[in-house]
Amino acid sequence: MDYTINTFMSHTSIPAKLLKSARLQPEWGQYGTDEWSEKRYGPSGYVGCSEVAAIMGLSPWSGPFSVAALRKGLVPPIELNDVMTLGHLVEPVIFYLWRLWAGKNLEIAGWWRPNFTFEHRTVPHFGASLDGAALLADGRKAVVECKHASGRASAEIKDLASGEAVSPAMQCHLIQVQAQLAVTGYEVGYLSILADKSHTVVEVARDEETIARIEAAVADFWATYVEGDAMPTPAVADLRDLDRQMATAEKTIERPDLRAAVESIRGLREEKKRRTEDLDTAIKQYEAEIKAAMGDAEIMTVGEDCKPVTWKATTRKAYTVAAKTYRTLRV
Repeated sequence: MDYTINTFMSHTSIPAKLLKSARLQPEWGQYGTDEWSEKRYGPSGYVGCSEVAAIMGLSPWSGPFSVAALRKGLVPPIELNDVMTLGHLVEPVIFYLWRLWAGKNLEIAGWWRPNFTFEHRTVPHFGASLDGAALLADGRKAVVECKHASGRASAEIKDLASGEAVSPAMQCHLIQVQAQLAVTGYEVGYLSILADKSHTVVEVARDEETIARIEAAVADFWATYVEGDAMPTPAVADLRDLDRQMATAEKTIERPDLRAAVESIRGLREEKKRRTEDLDTAIKQYEAEIKAAMGDAEIMTVGEDCKPVTWKATTRKAYTVAAKTYRTLRV
């Protein structure tokens, strides 16, 4: 079967070799629609590659409880916000940037942006929707995952590209690519990341050990928490979705087994308040000593290996309050 998929500024016919590694499912509705949400997140749907880090307990944004609660209808489907929609719309552009990079660094026999869902051949309810895919000249098949990040992530992306460090957020992206390789059977992956004004490409080698752990985690998660009656223990990463749980008016439950947790929270809040007050007082005492020593000086040095202290004047313009000149101490 020959597919020709339109993409940003160009298109290519898909080599048949790219279609033989995984089972294909027709696209389940338009992205963001109710039909899409039901097929994607309903109890008969599948675990997507972007959720794998969550069900493995490795995501800072979501945990296995959140994924299970969504499948069981305990929380409403996630509503797409402007940032999420923008990220989806800009994917063709980021894939185009990857093609420009690949044209200088790789030999490509073909590429395309799939408009269907891949289904894992042996692990039920495990699927992948790719941002892009390519057939390299050496015969290897590649997945391309496109990310649109804020400028604040630039340092993390730089560390990932250099191999110096992998932040929790970047680890989630790497796991997502390994999951895509697991579903499709492809040999190599690429992260194409646009952050601020910088575009970065990171090659991700297929890791069979990681893929085996991913496949086992998805199979166990679906059997235990979606088809079974159990629910994962919630973690800090699940708080956002726990707050989205639908409430029944005036419904009351009795859980004396959670009294220790309730009292611990209240005690810790009081301790945090006391410690914050003590720390604020200590900081103000040190600031008073520094300001007294600086007098009318704007800059104070305390050693070659220590950042200088500044106490410069700032003028606040008059808008709703009167204009005022004041000094800001920066230690």
